[in-house]
Amino acid sequence: MSITLVFFACGDRSKPSVPKLPDSLAGLPLSGALKGAKADKMIKRMHGKSTGGRSSIGYYGLEKRKNVLYLTAFENQEQAEQSLAKMISKMANTGFGFTIPTSDKIGNDIIYQSQGMGLAHFFFRRNNLVFWWQTAPHNAKATLAALLDNKFQK
Repeated sequence: MSITLVFFACGDRSKPSVPKLPDSLAGLPLSGALKGAKADKMIKRMHGKSTGGRSSIGYYGLEKRKNVLYLTAFENQEQAEQSLAKMISKMANTGFGFTIPTSDKIGNDIIYQSQGMGLAHFFFRRNNLVFWWQTAPHNAKATLAALLDNKFQK
């Protein structure tokens, strides 16, 4: 009986669902996407390791390499918080081509911002989701507001 309990306590945890991307952000239509294993592989290549979550990557508008939403779902809020904290710490200590992140509270969200590669980058956590939005600086305010107004699955 104790073996069965150990199996249920440690074993069969399911991964979170692949997060759904918005169809548009501030008038920029979703023009391409990577989801699930393909998105996870792309993010692993960018970070050199797996995040431990399930991801979606959305490309928006005609300049889709400029307007990109990286969205990762974790099993729970604590894992999402830890992932975001590690990312901010690495950026603050090494940069990786980005400015040191600053933060602002907008509504209930703490939004981190950085600049790099000629783009504005915003990242934050909501429930078990970690968001990274990159966009051209002239689109930053409107697209971030649209992203924050969007309803996302937990």
